[in-house]
Amino acid sequence: MEKKQLNGVQMRGLVIAYILLVTGILLSCSISYGVRGLSFLIGFSISITGLLYVTNSVRTKKSIANMHGMLGMILIAFGIMFIVNQMAVIITGFIPWGLIAIGSTLLIDAFLIKFIKKDASTSKFVGELIIGAASIALGICLKVISGFLSYAPMMLGIVLIVYAVFMIFNIFNKKACAE
Repeated sequence: MEKKQLNGVQMRGLVIAYILLVTGILLSCSISYGVRGLSFLIGFSISITGLLYVTNSVRTKKSIANMHGMLGMILIAFGIMFIVNQMAVIITGFIPWGLIAIGSTLLIDAFLIKFIKKDASTSKFVGELIIGAASIALGICLKVISGFLSYAPMMLGIVLIVYAVFMIFNIFNKKACAE
């Protein structure tokens, strides 16, 4: 049995899947750990984006006292504030809408892959359909059923875990590695 190498796209997908998996586990196990972890992840990403703006400004204009430099510094400050104030709590109100959007995207993507792209993989089609439908159903339940919103972070965590496992499965599927 010969070893298969992962290409750059598959490697990026694997990193994203592992980030989603860890975030999902954090959200599922403990809301406070989930909020801290998510706040750190989002804040760190915002700060890195700001740092890239500042670096680009220094590299191209040899100064940071310009639009890109100022924007970068503001993004760095906002990212740090996001981490320190654990601002991921505001995401809780967005979770139902996010679940509905993610579910809709997965449902549409499943049909596009199956019928437009003509990918014959039934397991991928059914997997995306099930995850998409479950995500939409959870999002609607969170909006409609009173008291259900307090479980939103845990539900988002479960959806992230399932989707991450699905992504990892697709990356290591023999068809994905046999290019």
